[in-house]
Amino acid sequence: MKKTLLGLLILFSAALANATTLNCDQVSCVSVGGGGISNIGARVYNTTNQSIPNSVNTALTLNSERYDTNNIHSTSSNTSRLTARTAGKYSIFGTIKLDANATGTRYIIIYLNGTTKIGENYAEGDSVDLASLSISVIYHLNVDDYVELMVHQNSAGALNNLASPNHSPEFGMTLIQQ
Repeated sequence: MKKTLLGLLILFSAALANATTLNCDQVSCVSVGGGGISNIGARVYNTTNQSIPNSVNTALTLNSERYDTNNIHSTSSNTSRLTARTAGKYSIFGTIKLDANATGTRYIIIYLNGTTKIGENYAEGDSVDLASLSISVIYHLNVDDYVELMVHQNSAGALNNLASPNHSPEFGMTLIQQ
């Protein structure tokens, strides 16, 4: 019994270290898949402010890349999109910072393929503080699915999404499971 338990502990430890899936019953475990840590992902940003019109869902333009390991983003066409080149579960995140304004509400939204909302966060307007919002979601993407970071605000006028180094706007995704 001790030998079997020790063997299972070693197998579990090896599985955790290599992101391997185990199929276990009451007697034994068998390795059924491997992986390792994913290096598929992208993190992108914009170097300039972007005006967000009143009461319009606006996709953020993202003109620069911190990294892109799988041609997920383009800086020349469809710059608002992160496109899955590998199917699987992705951790997707974004951050924005909008001008201070007391009127209305600010929304940060992640859309799938331009139509399906898969995450949303919001804050009420503030006359003193900037609206700093973040969002994250884990979602399964198929090959060529794309996600966009959208901003919506209803202050009765345009507000700027402010470019702030390493903070706003930032948008990224990492494959966490195939």
